[in-house]
Amino acid sequence: MIETPRLSHPPTPDWKALLAIGVGAIIFAALLGQIRFLGHDWAAYFARQDSGFVIQRPNPSYPPWVLNVILRPLTELPPYTGLAILNGLTLAALTVLTFRYARFRFPEQPAPAYAGVLLVILSPLPWATLWLGQVDVMLLLGLVSMPFGVPLLLGKLHTGVWAGLASRRDFLWCAAWGVLSILIWGFWPLPILTQTTDLVLSHPITMGWRALSPALALLGAILLLLTDRDPLRLIAAGSFISPYMMPYHYLVLLPALGKTYGWRQVLLWATSWIFVAVMGIATPETKWLSLSFPLLVWIFLAPRLALRPLLQDPDLLINRLWRTARQVLGGWQSIARR
Repeated sequence: MIETPRLSHPPTPDWKALLAIGVGAIIFAALLGQIRFLGHDWAAYFARQDSGFVIQRPNPSYPPWVLNVILRPLTELPPYTGLAILNGLTLAALTVLTFRYARFRFPEQPAPAYAGVLLVILSPLPWATLWLGQVDVMLLLGLVSMPFGVPLLLGKLHTGVWAGLASRRDFLWCAAWGVLSILIWGFWPLPILTQTTDLVLSHPITMGWRALSPALALLGAILLLLTDRDPLRLIAAGSFISPYMMPYHYLVLLPALGKTYGWRQVLLWATSWIFVAVMGIATPETKWLSLSFPLLVWIFLAPRLALRPLLQDPDLLINRLWRTARQVLGGWQSIARR
């Protein structure tokens, strides 16, 4: 008998969510187009110049398909027009995902959905991302369109790759895209590794274990093995393993506000404000404190935390890996006996 995975979010691809995001993006883009966000990263790394349509400063920390394919429709536009659409997509994706997750998790209670959307809007992470003109909305769109959203999810490899462990289907799609992309663009992970290493050593607000302590990677590995199929929990655990993180990278975890309610929802929202301290006063203390946000996402979204029931959960990554290893070993033994 095949087990049906337990889901804490709508099955993907979620076409209703994608349609709502598209409509919301149009509305938000029209409103945000009236605001002159700084858009430093958009202007520096993504937007094309009006004369000659040449990228100003290519950023090798992104996979090649991000600039060459995904962002091309926006980079062909005037810089502020592209930025307004990008920011509209970001706000629409955040609000729609938070609302959809809440209605799926609490179908009889509308309050968590409305409270979650309000707290997302009042969190500093979306506005910091909009001000910078960053492209983390790719991860949000990838989450709701899996498995077809693999190129979007892997647009920020060190953050999105962990969500690919949510199911065997998603993992195989990620692996297939990885092989195909290397055949098309060559061994692109090498310049990304070099660039992120340089950023860890140079940028004052970088986070991750390279900037703080290797103990974070060990903690992340343990959390990852004890994580179920929830992609947000997988990303939260994986963020401790990633050597390079920036405060706005945790934007992808904000829809977790739709999966919590009451004091947990408020506390999770409150911890998102610690990233303001990191961006304003980048000290090891503020960075360590800000990691309470992904840790609380992992804890609050857990279906159970008691050790014995936890270890018996068939959806844990460690249990799924064990079953896969047994199936592979059994297959080899069957072949050997023939």
